[in-house]
Amino acid sequence: MTGGDARRPLKKNCRRGAEARSRQAQDVGRQMRRGWLAMPTRREANDGRDARRPLKKNCRRGAGTPRYRHGGAPHVRVLQYAMLLRRMSEPQRKGKAKPASEVRGRIAADIVFFDNDGTLFDSRIGVISAVQDAFREFCARHGFRTLPNSESRETRDTPHSQLATPNSQPLFPIPTAERILELTGQPAGYFYSAILPEGYQHLADELRELSLEHEKRAIAAQGKLFEGAEEVLAELRRRGKKLVLMTHAGGDYASAIVEKFGYRERFDLIMYVGKDGLRDKKEMIARAMKELGVSPADSHAKGMVVVGDKLADMEAAKHHGAVAILAGYGFGGEKERKLADFVVSEPREILEIVE
Repeated sequence: MTGGDARRPLKKNCRRGAEARSRQAQDVGRQMRRGWLAMPTRREANDGRDARRPLKKNCRRGAGTPRYRHGGAPHVRVLQYAMLLRRMSEPQRKGKAKPASEVRGRIAADIVFFDNDGTLFDSRIGVISAVQDAFREFCARHGFRTLPNSESRETRDTPHSQLATPNSQPLFPIPTAERILELTGQPAGYFYSAILPEGYQHLADELRELSLEHEKRAIAAQGKLFEGAEEVLAELRRRGKKLVLMTHAGGDYASAIVEKFGYRERFDLIMYVGKDGLRDKKEMIARAMKELGVSPADSHAKGMVVVGDKLADMEAAKHHGAVAILAGYGFGGEKERKLADFVVSEPREILEIVE
């Protein structure tokens, strides 16, 4: 702002953010210290004249016309700067998700949609190692050598063409935990195609079937819900809410989850990719609304909430006019936060938002 018009206030939703506002406040303070924005003297306040800058002898505006340094009377100028400083001190909340601790009042909702992985089910336990074990077995079946030290980013991002061994035997990097969590929540077909090196996507279905066997065993032996998730589901049912589970997982994986955690008793509807031709979560919400007798016209009146940790959950919520609650403890990131209406740091905070 140095060299600019100090009177010009920042817009309420200025994109420059807190750093720009801080710089502007410093500039205004510096100018006040230099005397540029000093309070008017009694004489200035009485006759409206800036004694520090007298009129030129041949001023075109004529004799008796007051001239001000910044184009306004001193008392008006001081008021403008006071308003500017107040605006800069106000928090800029618009367009940002609110944490549960700042929610005032609750949201009336009849239907609550839940994602599974990263929202209810902590798939870091058991599932990551299951996918990696399946990948190793898959490579052994095809004679592909796995790359050691595959957890390093440098190794993972190396093009497959540079990983060939002297005898042209393929050399595959095992997917890292970071990569697996990044892809968690995507449809299964995309998930397994993405962890295979370029040129081997036609083997994705085989890897998927092999991985599914490993995952089912891991879920049965080690699978756990996030702490507080069971309590939240029970309390929402007690409050009379309709609960819907929706997941991008296929039928076999979904069945293993449903059986392990008793979801049939916890949810009114369970939706997954492939069920009756469903392809994504937007379609799942539309199907659930139809089965629960909610038309698009009265979806706002009924009230719907979507709880998830991935972009697909937030986008589906916005598409149907539902409130989007981001599971901040899950596997999402900044993109999800930009679309969310609220962010919770643990499952129990959902009860502070949903009435």
